[in-house]
Amino acid sequence: MTNAMLLNSMMRLIKNTLPQKYSSSILPLLFFFCLIFLSVSCRTKKNEPDGSIIGYDYYPIQTGLFYIYEVTERKYNGILNGQESYSDTLYYVKELIFTPITINDETKYQVYRFYKTATAPTFDDQPDSVWTVFNDRSKIIKAENNYRYIKLIFPPENGRTWDGNALNFFGIDIYTAAQYRKPFSYTVNNETKNYPSTVTVIQEDEKNLVNKDYRIEVYAQGVGMVYKQSEYYEYEQPITPANRINVGKRTIYKLISHGIE
Repeated sequence: MTNAMLLNSMMRLIKNTLPQKYSSSILPLLFFFCLIFLSVSCRTKKNEPDGSIIGYDYYPIQTGLFYIYEVTERKYNGILNGQESYSDTLYYVKELIFTPITINDETKYQVYRFYKTATAPTFDDQPDSVWTVFNDRSKIIKAENNYRYIKLIFPPENGRTWDGNALNFFGIDIYTAAQYRKPFSYTVNNETKNYPSTVTVIQEDEKNLVNKDYRIEVYAQGVGMVYKQSEYYEYEQPITPANRINVGKRTIYKLISHGIE
């Protein structure tokens, strides 16, 4: 409905409601206030940022949103008989965005996190931990185990960088946005998941002869985080041509379902 149509509807409603003897004296004044209301409303709407342009929809936050991830983990436990020794674990994580709370004038949403093993039929009723997340209109701040990280900034255009640890006491950790609005896919449970518009946050990508530190998170438009991979390895010393991994861990999160409950 256009502003003119809305104004006409408001005036007809007021005219039909007012007693006839007051119509001539009050209607001009009410018309004036209606014009002011529509003007302010229109101006406010124009000043509001377009979330789809800025990128808010790459990290939607809403009470009831849930995400279920398949998590594969490989732990390296040294060199045994000249070979890498490791163990694999499969489990599932569910994140549920719960009701918002206000802390230090910041409105944050609680994030209930549930875990279950590969053989467990369901998630526990009680969360394993509670994190928080909020969008301050310029960035996403997520508190994980009471440590705050800047997960994403807006707009997350290619090449933009920021310190993911700026709000905690850990050292500087520069994140980089990449592959903005590019497709991303992976296979989970023999099914290929395709997301036409994503952004990849490269948290770290460093490798040398001693160790490797690689961490990324991928966010899909209209969904949120769909993929996460972290690898930290220390290679066998002294250096060998095989460049075997001595100790370390690789963890991969893949979204298998999401929605509102």
